[in-house]
Amino acid sequence: PNQIAAFKPTQIAALTTSQIAALTGDQIITLTTLQISALITTQMAAFTTIQIVAFTPIQISTLTVIQIRALLPNQIANLLPIQISVFTPIQISALTVVQIRVLIPIQLAALTPIQISAFTTIINVLTSSQLSVLSSSNQSQIATLSQTQVSALISTGSLIDTYIVDSPSISATISTQISAFTPTQFAEFNSNQISALTSTQISTLTSSQISILTFNQII
Repeated sequence: PNQIAAFKPTQIAALTTSQIAALTGDQIITLTTLQISALITTQMAAFTTIQIVAFTPIQISTLTVIQIRALLPNQIANLLPIQISVFTPIQISALTVVQIRVLIPIQLAALTPIQISAFTTIINVLTSSQLSVLSSSNQSQIATLSQTQVSALISTGSLIDTYIVDSPSISATISTQISAFTPTQFAEFNSNQISALTSTQISTLTSSQISILTFNQII
């Protein structure tokens, strides 16, 4: 480990993919910020899933946008929740569609409200099962969504059925998010979802949203 720690960034950048794949967890932990910043895309992709989990949260948070995008789907899927939780907003926004769609439940549950906001409208690439995880794991994640993000999710056609699906989720959805639904989309809410709306949410409904509700939704 001490020998690796003594390497200059230029020497780290010169390591072959085979040499990268041979590094032990103890050696990876000793890599400095400067050394990590020297890693090129082919080297990032060469780390095994076992090696990836050896990176400390601090080391993960120093990865550049280019390095994040170089990570393979199986590497992303094997990151520990604590590693996911330290992703900076810039790192989150750098994730590709493929990388986002391999995030597993425990990783999604580790996302902070700030990280959820960092997804911007690309959040609409989440699968129905991933949206369900967000809905059930952390209500603050729901309240963090911007109106633009909600609109982007609505455009996928699965938001009402898979994301805002139960009373806790509805109640956590802030009023500006509810207003993102068009009257036609709002009409898809079932009676349980309608009854879960808070008084504050109800007071912000537009006349168009209210007028489209059926008798069965209101009772």
